[in-house]
Amino acid sequence: LGGPTAPLPMDGGGGDLDRKLVLKLLLGAHALFTGCFFICACVAAKTANMGFNVVFTSFCFGFHVAVGILVIHRSLHTQLWVGFLLGLSGATAWLSLQTAIFWGQLADCDRHAHHLSQYSCSNVSAYKAVCAFAALLFILQGGLFAVLAVWKDDFSPSPAEHRYSDLMRGSMDTDGLFIGAKSEAHMHIHDAGLDSQQVAPGGQSTDL
Repeated sequence: LGGPTAPLPMDGGGGDLDRKLVLKLLLGAHALFTGCFFICACVAAKTANMGFNVVFTSFCFGFHVAVGILVIHRSLHTQLWVGFLLGLSGATAWLSLQTAIFWGQLADCDRHAHHLSQYSCSNVSAYKAVCAFAALLFILQGGLFAVLAVWKDDFSPSPAEHRYSDLMRGSMDTDGLFIGAKSEAHMHIHDAGLDSQQVAPGGQSTDL
């Protein structure tokens, strides 16, 4: 009774749930601001020499959201896709920073027209909105990158898990039955058939 007791194992279920919740909240906010950014990009699409770029940037942000949702919901639950999402988050964060800086400077085109003669200055309010949402997306994507960098091992399956899954799939036949279990069942049926017969002295078997 007075001896040392073994420590109780830590329950990681709550922590894992909290981490998934944080990632889902980040992706949800990311999807929301990406939609707002896309609307602003469509308004600013008439800008000379930069209209296509800002719309294409919004598509890149949408692709980032789609990959994140698939990885978090385990549809693309591999080490490769988790690493791809990590790199994609860093790349889109850098793209958002560049976008916010560029469109923030372009929003002052009415005061610096002689320095921005290659671009049109038709909708300053849209330029400011693009800059604002790009800055918000930079914060969210940077946060998602940091969270994935710290918690990537919790969302990446271990190599042993992959080997176990491959072994289980390799030991099943086309009917979805385990080969070892099927062979053992065959042996039991064969042994039962032999037990139901009795070999006669003349070398012929007779049924019991």
